[in-house]
Amino acid sequence: TPLYIACEKGHLDVARLLLEAGAAMDQASNSGATPLYIACEKGHLDVARLLLEAGAAVNQANARGATPLLVACQEGRVEIARLLLEVNAAVDQARDDGVTPLFMACQKGHLEICSPRASRATSRSPSSAAVCGVSGEPARVRPAASRG
Repeated sequence: TPLYIACEKGHLDVARLLLEAGAAMDQASNSGATPLYIACEKGHLDVARLLLEAGAAVNQANARGATPLLVACQEGRVEIARLLLEVNAAVDQARDDGVTPLFMACQKGHLEICSPRASRATSRSPSSAAVCGVSGEPARVRPAASRG
């Protein structure tokens, strides 16, 4: 959709105009990705904020079960992950294969997302903490493991 493309490219003013004209903010692509999902994947913080303020579904998953929070963690988008958590994104909503946002962040080496400063929590899963431990950053495991 035009809104999806505007969000993918980071065109904030175009996205705002399309939303004001009544564009469907949660309409998914063939892969199930919504405008919010693609904005989070591409790192467009202002566009993601606009969509969330307009009422976009924060936990709508794509065809594989990945949410905007999971893709933000996958891509190392710390500020976007914080934004999503501020609007109560589901921290433990796993992809169809069981991967959680924290597990993905640790697996990809985006350990700044695992820190307590980045969020109130990105998972309480013991397997997520174990992945952080394997990554060579044991000091970062303690805050994640102590939460749950």
